[in-house]
Amino acid sequence: MFNSPWWVDLRYNHERRMFFTSGIIVLVAAIGVGVLSYATYVRNQEEDELKLSTRFIGNSKTPVVAPRVNLLDSASKFVVDGKLDEATKVLREAELLTNRLTGMIAWKRGDMATALARFTEAVRISPDSSADIVNLAGVELANGKSAEAMVLMERARKLSPDDLYVQNRYLLARFQTGDVAGVRKEVQTALELSPENSLPRVAFGAAAIELAAGQFSNGANFLYAAKGKLPTETFDSLLAEPLISAYSDRQELAPFFPRPLPGETPAAESTPSARD
Repeated sequence: MFNSPWWVDLRYNHERRMFFTSGIIVLVAAIGVGVLSYATYVRNQEEDELKLSTRFIGNSKTPVVAPRVNLLDSASKFVVDGKLDEATKVLREAELLTNRLTGMIAWKRGDMATALARFTEAVRISPDSSADIVNLAGVELANGKSAEAMVLMERARKLSPDDLYVQNRYLLARFQTGDVAGVRKEVQTALELSPENSLPRVAFGAAAIELAAGQFSNGANFLYAAKGKLPTETFDSLLAEPLISAYSDRQELAPFFPRPLPGETPAAESTPSARD
């Protein structure tokens, strides 16, 4: 019976249908994998672009210029299409981003001359960007030009009165220039008038005062309170400020500056003189 023509035809047709069905399933699966892979690629590209475009020196990840496509490619297309104004605008964005990133690299390498030149150019291109103004002020302060730095900080503060990072950087800069009494008065007044609402704006200024006075537990308390109210990126960037990070070895600040596990050796301690 199993070798009869009708059974052979039935089995052949059944196998053909199975083969056809399997082919469709494989094709659909391949299309699905392709779509998923492309979506992942696009997402990774956008994440990489965000990482390249950061507001401040430090750990902040908040983007200022996050181009979806290469800026120079966009400018070229605008030129080909005869859209010269758009091409000029995109090229200015590319120039701003180049100066900003080059300045950050120079800052981290200790090349203050290059950092100063690049941040100055960034401010020229984007004069109302509080982010670039704060970066320039930081370089001026590091170069010992306190007066110039505070003029820039005041300018950034007026441009971004609600920016918590800018406000705290302003207070820390005043503290660094020696205006401890002024910072203490502003912090105390703000906390007395509105303890909850003012805390994020003055938290790091208050912490710097307490740490400098040797009141490490008080300084840690201000940082704890700020951590619960500030965005993580803002908190991490301010935590990297020298007036705070200088006390990273204090036990009270251990939660903010984790110690290595037993047996581990931090890179900074790899040489005997690294911490001298």
